[in-house]
Amino acid sequence: MRCFLPGVIFGFCAVLLSAGFAFAQTSRVNIVLMLSDDQSYPDLSIYENPDLDTPSLDELARQGHLFRRAYVTAPQCVQSRASIATGLWPLSTGVVRFSAALAEETTTVFDILKRSGYFVGMVGRGHHLNGTRVEDDGRLGPLGDTFSRRLDYLSIRPEASADLVSEFLSARPVDRPFFLQIGFSDPHRPSTATQFEPDPEAISLPSGVPDSAIVRRSLSSYYGEVNRLDVTVGQIMEVLGGSELLDNTAIIFMGDNGAAVYRGKGTLYEKGIHVPLIVRLPGGEGGGEVHDALVSGVDLMPTILDLAGAPAPEDLDGVSLLNSTNEITPDRAVFAVRGSHGTGLAGNNAIAFDLGRAIISGRYKLVYNAIPRYPYGQTDIPWKEEKALIEEIGVKRLRKEYGVFYGGGRPMFELFDLAEDPGELHNLFELDSHRSTRNKLLAELSAWMETENDFIPIPYPGLVNR
Repeated sequence: MRCFLPGVIFGFCAVLLSAGFAFAQTSRVNIVLMLSDDQSYPDLSIYENPDLDTPSLDELARQGHLFRRAYVTAPQCVQSRASIATGLWPLSTGVVRFSAALAEETTTVFDILKRSGYFVGMVGRGHHLNGTRVEDDGRLGPLGDTFSRRLDYLSIRPEASADLVSEFLSARPVDRPFFLQIGFSDPHRPSTATQFEPDPEAISLPSGVPDSAIVRRSLSSYYGEVNRLDVTVGQIMEVLGGSELLDNTAIIFMGDNGAAVYRGKGTLYEKGIHVPLIVRLPGGEGGGEVHDALVSGVDLMPTILDLAGAPAPEDLDGVSLLNSTNEITPDRAVFAVRGSHGTGLAGNNAIAFDLGRAIISGRYKLVYNAIPRYPYGQTDIPWKEEKALIEEIGVKRLRKEYGVFYGGGRPMFELFDLAEDPGELHNLFELDSHRSTRNKLLAELSAWMETENDFIPIPYPGLVNR
């Protein structure tokens, strides 16, 4: 674990173990990690989203610990999942583009658990760390052949299911604890869960998006996928309960990155990197607690190793969420990066290629757009849908009322007060009233980028102190 700016980013130094919750470990527990694909906060009904019906995940949260300020390290699957698997920021994993593969020599949570005697498996959607698929013979990229080394059990199919979990449980040795990563395809586009969708006209819209039938239909289809995901989670919980494993099994649920909705996936805005996180300890110990500490995807690996009683590498960027004091550190900073999405060159916008960094500290977020001349685009939202919205509302109004989308460049820096402006529509960076906050976050982001050997220019505060 690296420590930088001593005294400033207290949360990344030695005593950060107070950032989590208490757990008295008495035996080697089984661990299940569930990762939804493209799901933003607050998109569960237990987060007080009235348009969703997610009783299974709500119950998991009531039995566990619910985190309201969990962020992933990137608004894209591959970079984020590499951090979850390694406990490292994306620049340290070497995975800063969507088509990259995690290097074979990089230590993952799978490797450590396997060496520690765990039966390690993965089912469902799990291709994200394989790199670009080889075209000639269909083999996976550089990491594809290493799964036999990293895992004891691998069953990757498009959709996770209770049947896949049952197959894994049947294959496991009964005398070994197990770790199972379950990768869901929901709520990733394309949206096919029509029977689970709420009425588009009845849903409430989040701040920062236009009230349009097009937006409502898009959001309703996404909510349908979340509702279907919840049904699958409920079926998996029934399998675990029927196997009498829940008393000795920890369950972690997290979104791998934000939803493919407006101002979401592919951006460093809240809908791109702020995700749901639930941690249920064995037997539901300490269940029902809600936490507002800033936590990150890099914290999952050390938390899992802590649960397993397995040794953690000394150079992790993440920290375990488990501790013995029940204290929460509210002043920790977390970071996120935006890199390329896919294998293409930069086009007319920043969908395929972008370079950005973000820091979230307390109530504020600073976004650094290193190539601001490229306008934002909407990742994974079909152009047909985008075009219809532009024709309905008009580019000028969209840009004026809803931020930096729909043509034109972006500001190099954006500063948002997330408490007062959760829709991130009011950039405070140039205001004298926020000069101190601006420079503090610039200093912390610059120090982090220096520590990470970042390859893009460092935004030292001197560049804007005028």
